[in-house]
Amino acid sequence: MIQVKLSINELSKNPRCAWNQYPTWKEKVPKRFGQYNLRCFIFQCRDLPSADAEGSSDPYIKVWNPDNLDVRTSTIEDNLNPIFYQALEVGMEFHKKESAPPIILDLYDRDDELLDLGGDDYLGRAVIHLDEASLVEQTVRDSPQ
Repeated sequence: MIQVKLSINELSKNPRCAWNQYPTWKEKVPKRFGQYNLRCFIFQCRDLPSADAEGSSDPYIKVWNPDNLDVRTSTIEDNLNPIFYQALEVGMEFHKKESAPPIILDLYDRDDELLDLGGDDYLGRAVIHLDEASLVEQTVRDSPQ
């Protein structure tokens, strides 16, 4: 892990910088980030654009993750209003939710045609910042003995 705090200071105007006046520099740097398992509940999409010649799409949603694992929903065939009802889990490490990377959901149309060399069609993206999201924090309790 490499963690960097960066400050740009114009020396001609301010040759000495009082670093401790800035909130970021007042914080103690954690030795290790916390590990979190984010569970994304994917419900449905509505009014998707058609990406296939017959006027429909074969949509699926892919969740970005820092490990570059392929985390995605199943494909719903020939549907512009797909209902997924799936839970996808992504592991992430961060210090606090304000500095956490955003959850990025990419929507694609799957293409299985033999002559289609372009791959799946990109339909859209949703970006969710954790500091703006409503979170339910769950604590694990000891089981009764």
